[in-house]
Amino acid sequence: MATALSRAPSERVRRVDVLAYVIGLMGVTFVVDNAIEILIHGVTTYAAGMGVIGLFALAAAAAVYRDPSNIRNGTEAAPAYLYVLPLVSTGAAAMLATSWVLRLL
Repeated sequence: MATALSRAPSERVRRVDVLAYVIGLMGVTFVVDNAIEILIHGVTTYAAGMGVIGLFALAAAAAVYRDPSNIRNGTEAAPAYLYVLPLVSTGAAAMLATSWVLRLL
């Protein structure tokens, strides 16, 4: 049974677009956060490893975006409930970026 949240608010935003955005945002935050950690405290195995995981997440986001067939129903329009992921992720990334600025001051 279709609900209001299962309908697509926009036909232009595909499922793969939403998921690639969230994965890419996670990768960017891992890379930047651990780069700041390395600049402040020096290179540690943990910070370097987490930065590399962030680079892998960025590569995964690019791979998923380039070939949407890797995601089940990736080329279909994203339903409304899937819009919550980028909304929450962007808010969390904004809070994290604020903490970066405050930590660097």
